[in-house]
Amino acid sequence: MQQALLFDDLVARPEPLREKKDVQYLPLVAKTILNSCNTCRMPNAVTLNPYRGCEFGCAYCYARYTHEFMELPWEHFERRIFIKNTAPEILLRTLDVKKLRGKHVAIGSATDPYQPAEARFLVTRRLLEIFAQVRGLTITVTTKSALVKRDIDLFRRVAEQNDFRINISLISLNTQLLRALEPKSSTPEARLLALKSLTEAGVRAGILLMPIIPGLTDSDRTLESVVRAAAAHGAGYVHGRVLFLRDSAKKSFYEFLKRSAPDLYARYSRIYGRRAYTCDEYQREILSKVKKLKDKYNLNNGDAEVEPYEMVDQTGNLFENRCDAIEL
Repeated sequence: MQQALLFDDLVARPEPLREKKDVQYLPLVAKTILNSCNTCRMPNAVTLNPYRGCEFGCAYCYARYTHEFMELPWEHFERRIFIKNTAPEILLRTLDVKKLRGKHVAIGSATDPYQPAEARFLVTRRLLEIFAQVRGLTITVTTKSALVKRDIDLFRRVAEQNDFRINISLISLNTQLLRALEPKSSTPEARLLALKSLTEAGVRAGILLMPIIPGLTDSDRTLESVVRAAAAHGAGYVHGRVLFLRDSAKKSFYEFLKRSAPDLYARYSRIYGRRAYTCDEYQREILSKVKKLKDKYNLNNGDAEVEPYEMVDQTGNLFENRCDAIEL
């Protein structure tokens, strides 16, 4: 298969860089680190993911399919984390600022750049130190980790000469629900405090209310609680989008439903079937609610880089996001 060629330079039976209970950190040798991605979900974007796999283990994560390309089961996505330790050196060698101007550099489009591995390996910080040396780029970092506060000093340096912002992912304030959905991610309180720290330090930041999960996080009360909390903690924007499910993500998420919300399992089988998306009518209804809440809390600022997220998915085309799989 052609896709297998993308991983020819993956170290055969690599020696673990570090191990802890149920998690193994392994080296991943990459040829390139920036990947062009021009889809309806991320138009005119360049993606950058310092890690492959994510220890947060979100039940709905679409990026689980990337482990299948390496002939690993989707269950290993949060257990075998591949570290792109040479990514900063590759970026320094290949970065062409002129070609990136007018594009959106999205750090953390597939896996969280501030997942637990970052505390030890510092790949994300080393990459940002390089971006701090250039000017004129549009750069976003997306995370659901409170570790992001560690690099506030660096964010301010990057933002001095670039259009820079931090997207904090938060879909509910229900700690118990998020512990089941996103087992090792930071608590809602920790994320909101991180958001407040960022904005008080002058770093532009906001909330990505993604994914909005039918039957779990789509109630009026849940949506408003997140938007209200975002405004109270200094968010400059909020953007929402309804859950989509790839085949591998569907396996993981359905297992979660069977364990934690069995009454919803049959409903999801009807709603999604073989599709990746819910019906257009439902998506329009939810996004309309989000827009009204953003108006209510004065968070309906236009953002050309993120607004494409807030569109109705009609095609159900699973290939539109595969750009995150081909960075090597």
